[in-house]
Amino acid sequence: MGKEDSYIVTDCQDWKSGDKIIVSTMGMNVNQTEIVTINYVEPRYNNKSRDYVALKEKFKYDHSVGTETYGSTDIELRTEVALLSRNVVIRGDDTSTKNKYGATISVHPEGDDSTVCRLSGIELADAGQAKHGRFPIHFNELGLFH
Repeated sequence: MGKEDSYIVTDCQDWKSGDKIIVSTMGMNVNQTEIVTINYVEPRYNNKSRDYVALKEKFKYDHSVGTETYGSTDIELRTEVALLSRNVVIRGDDTSTKNKYGATISVHPEGDDSTVCRLSGIELADAGQAKHGRFPIHFNELGLFH
């Protein structure tokens, strides 16, 4: 994804006009992650398995993808894209960004492998605690994952 306002993408079957998507930065600056609005989606563009997505606005930053070669190894570079249609926002307070001390979700076991955590349709904003090394979602010593 570059700075254009339309793209050919895969696996966007639930996307529709008016939805918001978030596109991660391709570099180290987290402030280059962007949220944009979908103008329309044309499914199965040119009778292929990919969809055509037009955006209402252009990106401010470059989100280009490609392949880089290191020695004899090719590494495909991709940006992460997520649909932001959801029903729950877990947000830190007004000082979270400045203080790097925001909301967290911690999942802890009962002492066996019975812990279950299902998260769906959530957004975390102003989350994580840099000073304490806590991620926005922390899975603490859960044992085996199934």
